[in-house]
Amino acid sequence: MDVEAIITAISRLDLKDTLKLLAGKKILDLGKKGYESIRKLIQDKTAEKKFGFVPNKEENDILKKVAEREYYLEFGSILPNHHYSDLIRVGYLVAHLNKSGKEVDRVRGDEIRGSIRKRPNGVNLIKIVYLVTTGAIAPVVDYLSDLKKKKYENDYILNAFDEIIIEWKKYAYFVKKEITEKIIVEIITHKMRNKQKLIMIFSYGSAKRNCTLAVAQLLKDQICEDYFYESKNNQEGDKEVHSSTFTLMDSV
Repeated sequence: MDVEAIITAISRLDLKDTLKLLAGKKILDLGKKGYESIRKLIQDKTAEKKFGFVPNKEENDILKKVAEREYYLEFGSILPNHHYSDLIRVGYLVAHLNKSGKEVDRVRGDEIRGSIRKRPNGVNLIKIVYLVTTGAIAPVVDYLSDLKKKKYENDYILNAFDEIIIEWKKYAYFVKKEITEKIIVEIITHKMRNKQKLIMIFSYGSAKRNCTLAVAQLLKDQICEDYFYESKNNQEGDKEVHSSTFTLMDSV
């Protein structure tokens, strides 16, 4: 079987089946001269499995650099070797592309997101990317860190993170500029009355004003007595975001 035929045979296979086919054909040494194109295809398939897409050289450099970001490192210390941790790095890459303001980068960011959505379980994988691009990475990692400090077992923390991702719309509320203070108070009050263990509120730009007023009103209400409150501004994602986090005290 010549190299061209091998390329044709494995081009549509996933990484696992590709390696199985190559092993069956006794093609084990991909460093052998003449196998360069096969080796490159394997490298691309490995990257696609890891990141959900195939990064170019510049993107690879960015992915390596963002591995030094504080919240990525903190996440790794809480949930070491998490099977989707590399998608957090992809989130930082997409945020970098969005911030550039260049049309070519915006298009590339859309391509990356599209590729991830097409992956198995893509509907949840893309949420991990959004975790960074929205700036939600900060309060989520802070919450996981609190669980770890309270000596919860790793499996509990892992399940807590997975639940946040799966039930993203339940735990994360993004305030739009047209939403009134009254509506924000009503929505968050409903969550608190249901004893939701984690409530994250995010606002950008002009939406911050009504969000801040609503949170101030909530803090005056006795319904908040069972919650620990924290707020911060961060620029982990596309733009600066203000986050207000309410954590049910019995849950940490």
